[in-house]
Amino acid sequence: MKRISAWPRIALGPSRTGLLGAICVLLLVTAPFAGAQALTGTVATDVAFPNRTIVLTLPPGVSPTTKDVHVAENGHPVTGLSVTSLKRARLGDLGVMLLIDTDPSMVGAPLNRALAAARTLASERLRAQELGVIFGDGKTLPLTTDSTAIDQALAQPPHGHTTLNLLTMTKAAVTALTSAGIADRAIIYVTDDIDRSPSYTPESVGAYATAAHVRIFTVGVKDAIWARPLPSDLPSSSMRTLAESAGGTYSQAVPAQERRAFTDIEAGLVSQYVVHYRSTQPAGKQITMSVRVDDVPGIYQTTYRSPASFHPPRGAAVHRRSFWASSLAIVVVALICGLLLGLAVALLVAHYSRSGRLRARVHAFVPPPQTLELERPAGAPKRAGLWTRLLERRRWWPNFVESVSISDLSRSPEELARLAAVGSLLAAVLVELLTGSIVLAVLAVATGPLVLRAIVNRSVRQQRLRFAEQLSGQLHELASAMRTGRSIVEAVEIVADGADEPMRRELRRTLADERAGLHLDQALLPIADRMESSEIEQVSVIAALHRRTGANITEVLDRIADTARQRVEIRRELNGLTAQARMSRNILIALPILVVIAIDLIGHTYERPLFHTTAGIVFMVIAALMVALGARIMKAIVKVEE
Repeated sequence: MKRISAWPRIALGPSRTGLLGAICVLLLVTAPFAGAQALTGTVATDVAFPNRTIVLTLPPGVSPTTKDVHVAENGHPVTGLSVTSLKRARLGDLGVMLLIDTDPSMVGAPLNRALAAARTLASERLRAQELGVIFGDGKTLPLTTDSTAIDQALAQPPHGHTTLNLLTMTKAAVTALTSAGIADRAIIYVTDDIDRSPSYTPESVGAYATAAHVRIFTVGVKDAIWARPLPSDLPSSSMRTLAESAGGTYSQAVPAQERRAFTDIEAGLVSQYVVHYRSTQPAGKQITMSVRVDDVPGIYQTTYRSPASFHPPRGAAVHRRSFWASSLAIVVVALICGLLLGLAVALLVAHYSRSGRLRARVHAFVPPPQTLELERPAGAPKRAGLWTRLLERRRWWPNFVESVSISDLSRSPEELARLAAVGSLLAAVLVELLTGSIVLAVLAVATGPLVLRAIVNRSVRQQRLRFAEQLSGQLHELASAMRTGRSIVEAVEIVADGADEPMRRELRRTLADERAGLHLDQALLPIADRMESSEIEQVSVIAALHRRTGANITEVLDRIADTARQRVEIRRELNGLTAQARMSRNILIALPILVVIAIDLIGHTYERPLFHTTAGIVFMVIAALMVALGARIMKAIVKVEE
């Protein structure tokens, strides 16, 4: 039997076969982009030329960087772009105006639910997102980032209720958004109906908003009026028409979903990206702008005409190029790096050449030493590591080790230096991430050493103060022990056994030096240097006199103890009298730093010229020097020389 096919056989020639294959390949290539969202955008028209701002709407899941966005003007690529997600919006990037209907049909529960949903939107908005409110009764809250003012405006429903004029409210919202220089502008319209009017239609209102680059999102409150409109109202579908004609979306909000509708609108707004750049096109020229994003289908293209002569108006949104992206900054950084590299090479050459000459001269007179290999006994200290050897070559290291030994810190000097280095790196990285300023990051490198120095010096001062407060009582005990017939060394041992820190530690070091062969008067002198105690110097002189003549020194020790006690009392009184001046000094030092941090948290754009322009950096350095000089002068004023 023959098989009968249901499909007729079609004879294809070689050319038709190739054409069919090309069509299949084309369909396979374009299939992934069939349902993809194309690139769309909006140009902020209120940004002063030559600065340009574009708001891009991208498909979900796309997170472009500066390298992924390509802008061209009249076919010439644009450089110096900055691409910022609206999730990290700056002041002026995103603004929303809420239009809330207050006509009689919204009185009661519908209006209360709308206000509750608006409060949710206000609480979830970005820190730099500006929000304004216009009620149907004429009550208005201008665009602001002040959370307190927004909460007060949305706390209670308005007292008056009037018929809504959609065109008037939309014009007021568009005027507020454009006059504030907002890059991405949106209106959220909350109502249960749209009144008929001979002066406007939903399409005309949407066209008016679109011409001003403002999108309208409508939230339809599903109440009795929404389900059965009055003869004076347009059908409920007019809300969708209004939103779609203005580039927004429409949401039907039942009572349980109004907050969700606001949250979805906010999520859609912050998913966009803002592109800032500075145009290099001449004045008075027709410019064709095209924007392309990698891995996103489509090209956004528009045209505009540059002004005949442009001078940025006062108060206009001008996006200045960072100083660190300029040619001058590159030259300055290159010179600094060259100087540092040359200095490092010079220090290395000087070090090795100096050590070589010294070795050569010494080798001519001294025979080479005979080395003897010995086994390292168990428990012997290992050779110092690289970190310790590097620190030991620094001039400040012996003084730092001495200060740490005086303080009551439980860590070794090497560990403290290592912690300071790690802390400096972490502080620099953290400051760079928070502020984006390389100047603050470089200054933050000094945080670790400064903090470590402050901690060690504070601990040393506390130990010396504690030693001075203990000295009077210990000298009385020393005199009492000598009255019982003890020698001065035995009396010092008795005092050391019963003393507290740091007196016990210092006296035990003195006794160890005395057992090593030093006289007691000589062993006491290091205590006077370490603790900056003039009384110990006097005790050393008395001990030397006692060693040479054998005179009775108990009464002298009692007088020195009384003098030490009076000195401590005077120091306490002076500290109390100068406490206010020292507090004022600390406040004046901390105030500029706290103000800069507060400005950065409130509005990052306000402090940007301070760290990204030449004049700002110069003024910042001058201000830092003035604060340091003032702190030095105030410290000298309140310091009491003993």
